[in-house]
Amino acid sequence: MPVLKNSVEFSVKNLYFTSMRNFLRHQPYSSGFKIFLGFSFFLLFSCARQGMPPGGPVDRTPPRVLKTIPPNRAVHVSRTTQIQITFSEKMDRASLNDALFFAPRPEKPIRLKWHGNTLSLMLPDSLLSDQTYLATIGTGAKDRHQNPLRESFTLAFSTGSQLDNGRIFGRAYGTGSLMQIQIWGYILRLTPLPDPETESPQYITQCDANGRFRFRNLSPGNYRLFAVVDREKNRRYVPGYDAIGFPTRDAFLTRADSTDGPLFFRIAVRDTTRPKIISVFATDESHLQIRMSEPVDSLDASNPEN
Repeated sequence: MPVLKNSVEFSVKNLYFTSMRNFLRHQPYSSGFKIFLGFSFFLLFSCARQGMPPGGPVDRTPPRVLKTIPPNRAVHVSRTTQIQITFSEKMDRASLNDALFFAPRPEKPIRLKWHGNTLSLMLPDSLLSDQTYLATIGTGAKDRHQNPLRESFTLAFSTGSQLDNGRIFGRAYGTGSLMQIQIWGYILRLTPLPDPETESPQYITQCDANGRFRFRNLSPGNYRLFAVVDREKNRRYVPGYDAIGFPTRDAFLTRADSTDGPLFFRIAVRDTTRPKIISVFATDESHLQIRMSEPVDSLDASNPEN
């Protein structure tokens, strides 16, 4: 209890100063030196006191989205509306630059403007007519204490009379933090043979801490998905550098059946380096021992046509 703690501290102080007074009283020092010595011990005792560090407990609370303009799932949104997202606390602005995904993407870059906890998206042109838009904040977004969003947040709205309601969900597996995995979505109607090395996806979301992801408010059609760890943050897959994963099939959405999933991914950095011969040694008159730079398929290696 606080009273007991203060009483003990007071008793210890009294015992300390009483002992010091008795000690100095019987020493053959001058009165001036005794005063100096007693004051030095007083400062030493005062500085040695321990207490709780200032500043309070460390902030471990994930940030949240409190408000958006337009409201989530709004329809008949003006084509000149300025999109705003307000967070529960101040954010690490650099992390938002890499964690914000807007679909469909405008041809020119979107500028970001901050006012306190509110982020404004400065679009290069007016919104399209009768179009569903998605502004997604991925789990890479962090507050100033480096706490990430617990899960991705998507603001969906339409400049027309209704929202698209298609959904695709699934899960990605891999090593390391699963929250760094992005799911890239391509509409096959627009990109029949999507190549993540050269083409940016139309839709992007991020996995949560368990590798789960979900796309919402998609239009009907066929979608091809890739799971990518975009280390350069340029929305281009780099073979041999970025980890990537593929599902066993494409996703297909219709008006009648607007949900597809789960789709599963196993991501890894693909080995794109050809094996090399390191050395060749004749073990006898009819056999050669060949050392390779990496393990090779023994069946392929024994085929004289390879």
